[in-house]
Amino acid sequence: MLAWLEEEVPRLRRMDDQVAGEALRQVVLGELRIAVDLLGESRGEEYERRTLTVVSHLAQLGGWISFDEGWNAAAQSLFTTSLKAAHWANDTGLVCNALAAMAFQSALTGHPADGAQLAEAGAQQAAHQPPRIRALLASRKARAYALSGDRANCERSLNEAEDHFQRSDSDDSTPEWIYYLDESELHAQAGACWLDLGRPRRALDALESALHHQDPAYVRDGAIYRIRTARAHIGLGDLDHGSAALAEAAALARRARATRPLADLEDVRVGLNTKDPGVRALNEQIRAITDSEQ
Repeated sequence: MLAWLEEEVPRLRRMDDQVAGEALRQVVLGELRIAVDLLGESRGEEYERRTLTVVSHLAQLGGWISFDEGWNAAAQSLFTTSLKAAHWANDTGLVCNALAAMAFQSALTGHPADGAQLAEAGAQQAAHQPPRIRALLASRKARAYALSGDRANCERSLNEAEDHFQRSDSDDSTPEWIYYLDESELHAQAGACWLDLGRPRRALDALESALHHQDPAYVRDGAIYRIRTARAHIGLGDLDHGSAALAEAAALARRARATRPLADLEDVRVGLNTKDPGVRALNEQIRAITDSEQ
């Protein structure tokens, strides 16, 4: 059973890249319950370490999907479980992964100062970890600082993330679970930071790079990146390209059936105050999509 759960973890992560929603969340939570039950068996230190590692992975993934679906209290609880299990398993990399998730959630739910503090704590834990884990924590610091309006610390953290990421290609100790932090995700987070700081031109450059490098199978992230791209175009006064990006995002958001891109889409739609007939039509199309998925 434990070996099966260990094989399930990467498969479920890949599923989350493409198939979001409550159904997958329930699968992950069900397997987490099985893993927790296995902790009650006394089979030696190595068995306990492996089981705790699986618990940390599944709790982190369950927390992430819960956050994506708007279950923030559940996400917070699951991230805490992931952190504790990683600590008990003596796996510093997974401790960093849990702290990164907690920082991201805090920053995006209106507590950027807490997010920055959690990310800084994770960065300290990651001092001797592989470069890509350090890049992850630096990118989470950047996002929290951007949402706090702290441009200097945000830019410093973005540069740190880029430097660590560039060194990761030559490092063979990178764990499999951090595959999601690729070049596309790094640029997408930079673009989000510049949007938060009111710099749409810099945001657009980063987001276009993110879309260029993105795996098209990542439907949910593809929707989120295009929504940010639309915001950048609109911030530059380019409603035509903004509307086109929103139309693409709307189609992907409908396929993804995830709450977060639909909520982001609705936020942008509400902010489109224009008499342009094409944009009005797009507003109604987006409204129909978001209403039908609620």
